Amino acid sequence: MVLENNIFMFNQHLFLQKVGVAMGTSCVNSYANIVIAAWEEKHIFDSGFSSSIVLYRRFVDDLFLVWMGTEAQLFDFISYLNNNVPFLSFIFTILVTEIDYLDVKVFVNFLGHLTTTLHGKSCRKNTLLQHNSMHAGHVFKNVAKGQCMCFSRLNNEDTLYEADIHCFQQEFIDRGYKRKEVADAVCFTRENRRGRGRPFFTHRVGSFNDIGSTPPKKETLPLSLYYTIDARDIIVIIKNNWSILHLDQDIHSIVGEYPKFSFKNKKSLKRQLCYKNSTQEKGESVSRPWMLCCSRCNFCTFIDPYVDFIHPSTNKMLCFNVTADCRRRNLVYLAKCRACDCFYIGKTNRSLLERMREHVNSIKKGDVHNALAKHYVE
Repeated sequence: MVLENNIFMFNQHLFLQKVGVAMGTSCVNSYANIVIAAWEEKHIFDSGFSSSIVLYRRFVDDLFLVWMGTEAQLFDFISYLNNNVPFLSFIFTILVTEIDYLDVKVFVNFLGHLTTTLHGKSCRKNTLLQHNSMHAGHVFKNVAKGQCMCFSRLNNEDTLYEADIHCFQQEFIDRGYKRKEVADAVCFTRENRRGRGRPFFTHRVGSFNDIGSTPPKKETLPLSLYYTIDARDIIVIIKNNWSILHLDQDIHSIVGEYPKFSFKNKKSLKRQLCYKNSTQEKGESVSRPWMLCCSRCNFCTFIDPYVDFIHPSTNKMLCFNVTADCRRRNLVYLAKCRACDCFYIGKTNRSLLERMREHVNSIKKGDVHNALAKHYVE
């Protein structure tokens, strides 16, 4: 379905993609890897040029190789790669002593050994996860630890590694990370420099068996929860009652002795209220309603049911991507005056029906502490 039924919209017209795979779909990387793996097996490993390739590495469709042959043979190999199948075409960069490959700089040191260090592209920015974002606390610790381990594995030389660590420590601080979190991550990486953090291209004494691996643990089923402000309270409740699941041996074997949690984000306000990229004229509404009439109250008749509306202050077209009724909770609402251009924006954790009843009662009582009632009186 992905390969033959990718329909997309551009400039208000529908198109069918006939060649290639749809960008952004979850199977893109897997599909690309399968295609390139089959291609390289046939056209590189079994070709007449394979004896001249002393090192070959690939990341999806980015190739890295060390060539041991003449320059004329190398250009023949490049021409061969670009002409053996119609759906692949490569752009090559050829250098003698050093070359940039993805986020790695590969070069030959003074001893003649292949060495790597971190390569920062010209467009690179500090895009580390902000520390004040809505994520579980262990996520930030793992981000710092993961980045430091990456620096260790991509830097053969200790001097280059220390220089990168010193530079990136400040980037963590700029994104709000605690100095202790960063320092702990750096210490962990230094302690594992000869083990789990060992550089990919290394000439040290020792082997990967020095890691001191532990026996694999039995996989248990994690609980997937939304990460909200009350997530910790939910975890405590689950832990306190986890023993109930042990009464059934089959369930016990699946869930394990102790609960394991994974978190996912809820829809943010930005994802629920977003601008619509539309060419509609102002004031024009689409026919699909976002507000469903409950037919049990008198308030639904006063609600604009359409999915688009124009913000009265910015004149931007806004679009709802959820459906609701008057009993929906946790809403942001806008009330417009029919006699003038004034408007009121409010939010409620209760149902919209309850909030509207409160406004109506305040208007009837003349309560000047209510913004709508005060405007009605004035």
